[in-house]
Amino acid sequence: MHKPAGAASDTSQAAAGSGQLSTAVLNVVAFAPGILPGVWRWLALAAGLPLEAPLQASRGLDIAAVAGGPDGLAQPVALVMGLFCRGLAQLLQGLLTQYAPVVLRGYYERDARQQFCQPNLWTEPYSNMMAGLEAAQQQQQAGGVLATTAAVVQALLAGVGLAAEEDEESGNGSCVPFAVRLELFRQMLEQDKVRGRWQLSPAEGGPRPLKVTVRRDALLEDAYRGLAAAGANIKARLQVHFINAQGVAEAGIDHGGLMKELLEATLAAGCQPEYGLFAASEGSNLMYPNPAAEAIPQGLALLEFLGLMVGKALYEGILVNMSFAPCFLLSLQGGRPGLDDLAALDRQLHSNLLAVKACPPEDVESLGLTFSVEQQLFGRTVQTDLLPGGDCLAVTGDNRLLYVHLLADHLLNTRLGRATAAFAGGLSVVLAPSWLRMFSPSEINQLISGGQGGGVDVEDMARYVKYSNGYSESSATVKMFWRVVAEMSPEQRSALLRFITSTSRAPLGGFKHLQPPLTIHKVDCAASPLAFLGGKDVERLPSASTW
Repeated sequence: MHKPAGAASDTSQAAAGSGQLSTAVLNVVAFAPGILPGVWRWLALAAGLPLEAPLQASRGLDIAAVAGGPDGLAQPVALVMGLFCRGLAQLLQGLLTQYAPVVLRGYYERDARQQFCQPNLWTEPYSNMMAGLEAAQQQQQAGGVLATTAAVVQALLAGVGLAAEEDEESGNGSCVPFAVRLELFRQMLEQDKVRGRWQLSPAEGGPRPLKVTVRRDALLEDAYRGLAAAGANIKARLQVHFINAQGVAEAGIDHGGLMKELLEATLAAGCQPEYGLFAASEGSNLMYPNPAAEAIPQGLALLEFLGLMVGKALYEGILVNMSFAPCFLLSLQGGRPGLDDLAALDRQLHSNLLAVKACPPEDVESLGLTFSVEQQLFGRTVQTDLLPGGDCLAVTGDNRLLYVHLLADHLLNTRLGRATAAFAGGLSVVLAPSWLRMFSPSEINQLISGGQGGGVDVEDMARYVKYSNGYSESSATVKMFWRVVAEMSPEQRSALLRFITSTSRAPLGGFKHLQPPLTIHKVDCAASPLAFLGGKDVERLPSASTW
């Protein structure tokens, strides 16, 4: 006898509803305040269980009342025990899902500051998933659907927030090799450019280019005046015109080099001490916003503009010769730097705070510390209390840990808060903060200024070079150029790269990603008596130029 279709449908719906109800009940038992402790107290009275498990009990069966398993319990008690166990499992699963990525991210950031793990430890999940993918591909049957590398990456990056509107606090970007995350980041940028039609000309339906004219002797001011209000339109092509010191417009054809020069020159000017917008950490010379910038006229507005310029450089894949302090980059990612991050900002102060932590408790008061901090601001001393009435509250052996962490938090977050927020506001106009959370602070510095070490790969450099105005790979001058470069030392090659691109670091992923691309251009000039040896330009020295 066959059941009517409607009856089968009703049965499946009832089963689905039962499953949903079960999950809803378990969520109430697990997460409603007081439910699980109340159930356990009932079990303690009904089954003779201890209110607290003995310290020596490593398993439930070590408790005498449940040593016989379910068979030793009355049915009502066993049912309640089952409900308690399922509720506890639901709670633990929820806590694990919520906090495991946060803990993993914390370990990764600590390892990024000072390595204590093997690099392949972080990428082992990716390797295992890719190995499983390859096995599935080998066993694939006709018509089967295979996962893609992108799906694997996105699965591991779950929680990073790949869309601009997402704002997650944690993610497992550390589980994916840097090269793969870098490629994904570039793909996300390309997709954004396609969505916004930013790379298209007006005739093709793209936005009109932003025209900006800047004087060489007023770079920051003119660039700010011309671009600060652009908002998201900063993603469009920039049409740059420079005015030299004599007030004359500089001739040139802009093929992307003038935009690169504008970004480099503007950021370099913004970091100059006379503006007071940035400070540098001692020893490492890493940049971070000057806490006093908020007291400078238009200081916060200029920091927001510089954040916009860094975002534009990252968006276009243009390297700039600057590196930021890890604690500052962590703040840009939405994190909150702590005591360990202070070392990159002020190593001596970090060492002093560690000494306070290690000081014998009875000797702490002799240090004469209070819960307040004094700082210099434009020649005057400003005192800030870390706690209400902190200037009258002495640091003792009992409260020294609180003092150490409050002081570190004040220096890294409160004091830098408004300046960092201003810079982050400009950066987020171009790049979603969640995109940056795919990377560690040191990796973000590589995105900004290029790869670390490794030297210059001459073969890769020659593979992606472009020739113009009559030069080709077979030109005698070009052959001599590459012969000389091949004979250079690593230091000389880095100097050559700096001469050409203004940074001595090679682009991440090779020269195919260099923006604008490396071009060897032939400049027409009068012939010389030695022209038969190498062409008309045989006596002309090479020069770097923006196009």
